[in-house]
Amino acid sequence: MTDTNKLNYILQITDSVTTRTCAVRLNPEDASIPWESLLERYLKSPPFEELLEGQRITPESARSLSAIQDLAYVSDDDGQLHDLFAGTIVKQGNRTLAAGTVPEVGVGHTSEIEVAVIDLTLDRWNVGYDRNLIGFKKRRWAKDEPAFWGFIRSAIERDHSPLDTDSILELDSAKDRLTLLRSISKRIWEADFESYSRFTGQKLIFKSGDETVLNIIAGGGGICSEKVQALKFLTDSLGYESEYLLAGPNAKNPIPEEKLRELLTTFEFNFSKRYMRYWEHLALLYHLDGSDIVVDATNGNIPFIF
Repeated sequence: MTDTNKLNYILQITDSVTTRTCAVRLNPEDASIPWESLLERYLKSPPFEELLEGQRITPESARSLSAIQDLAYVSDDDGQLHDLFAGTIVKQGNRTLAAGTVPEVGVGHTSEIEVAVIDLTLDRWNVGYDRNLIGFKKRRWAKDEPAFWGFIRSAIERDHSPLDTDSILELDSAKDRLTLLRSISKRIWEADFESYSRFTGQKLIFKSGDETVLNIIAGGGGICSEKVQALKFLTDSLGYESEYLLAGPNAKNPIPEEKLRELLTTFEFNFSKRYMRYWEHLALLYHLDGSDIVVDATNGNIPFIF
């Protein structure tokens, strides 16, 4: 029988919805604390630099952990994390952990080395659509701000000199704001309209706006809703005002907003085809300097609309 007291302790956290997984090496004394304290210490408020410098977490796992953070915890408008979303269930295998429970320690292997493993799953399937998108986007922008600015700059520089691009990025005039919007919209439209990304890299089932931008930077693209989210993420972060446009065959007024919201909350899609048609396609409507501008940057079989 293996003596777990002599092994390295690994905490593995999996998000049930996105299937993201991260792993971090624990301080041995933390293996005997309740799951709430464990998540507080290693998911909500982990010392990322210390963990990376001590080689207790890999850069890839740290990125996954950071993404799970944003999905698991309520954030305020400043991007500060608070409690787990209501409805979140913490499991170990098929066992739901009650409040105050100390997780069991199992034995696993990494290469040929035995390790003591605490394997937790955040079951978010019963979490309603409650996200504070202001705080969520603020956190995501801060994590990869240089990459996002680089993407915006490169999109503008395709049609403008570096000097003119510097001026446009100041967003001091209506013309500059319109030029930037058109440039990044066209760049996103030109990226692949694809779903193959869910089978490569992180194998994300659905990418958020920031993740789609990063995927485009890496040479990929996204589906309709992912590209719309990518454009809205960038422009929201720059202070543009926009709203979603839903479209579909025979989608006439009035839009069944309550039913569509219910689908997002309950995930009960049986007998919902008549409602689902209302969001078969997405675009954005911008309110910019007194003008309303429809932007469709999705591509697929849709021409660039601006």
